[in-house]
Amino acid sequence: MDRSSLKHYHLDPIDSRKIFHTYFSAKSDKIIVDEIVKYPMEILYEEFKSGNIKGDTFIDISVGPTISHLLPVCDYFKEITILEVNDQCLEDIEKWVKKDADALDWSHTSTHMAKLEGNSGNWEEKEELLRSRVKRILKCDFTKENLTDPVVLDKTDCLMSLCIMHFVHKDHESYREGMKKVTSLIKLGGHLLMFGVFNAKFCTLGEDKLHIMSYDEDFMLSTLKTIGFSIESFQKTKSKIRCTLVEYDHIWFVRAVKMWEL
Repeated sequence: MDRSSLKHYHLDPIDSRKIFHTYFSAKSDKIIVDEIVKYPMEILYEEFKSGNIKGDTFIDISVGPTISHLLPVCDYFKEITILEVNDQCLEDIEKWVKKDADALDWSHTSTHMAKLEGNSGNWEEKEELLRSRVKRILKCDFTKENLTDPVVLDKTDCLMSLCIMHFVHKDHESYREGMKKVTSLIKLGGHLLMFGVFNAKFCTLGEDKLHIMSYDEDFMLSTLKTIGFSIESFQKTKSKIRCTLVEYDHIWFVRAVKMWEL
């Protein structure tokens, strides 16, 4: 594949609505939604229910205009800060939080969250709780030492990243440097929650092919240990997706604790 023809999520004018309708909406391919939307929600629900993750502040930096992975979070943290590298996705997240008339409809994920909690009629209340906990939505730039420059954030109790690191880094070296920047936002003793995929082959959006960096399990685990994290929970699931939109071997989740500062 000619890498010069690839679109970059954080650099090019990627259509956030197309991302939503391709990968995240109620009308998207069911297997894709089950794997990249519902699966992370279910993992997070169990992780938080276990009581292992505590704190007041939470930072999220993920791919797409998505809020679904934050629904399991909002019961446990008083302040949620969302960082986003793509301007259109940032705008759509802001619209959802403000309940704009043309905001994206995430009710299919809110109802799934309510069912997990055993109260399927509670989905609207869950959305309102999440909106009330989101205190900041900020542009994020990996070319800067301070990702949110000129805003300086206090270190957080917990940070979550869902797949974004695949899209904003070109190789293993830049990935490691990006991970150092992201995890510098976490307090000593704080938690990192990460989702990603192993051995990514391709990712498409309409006629466009998106840059997606590939790596394996050994690289991911060694990177986390090298930058000061102790891995408390790790699980991977073989991908069931069989289509021309995206291909990778496994989707994975890690919960890790920051043991030292670099």
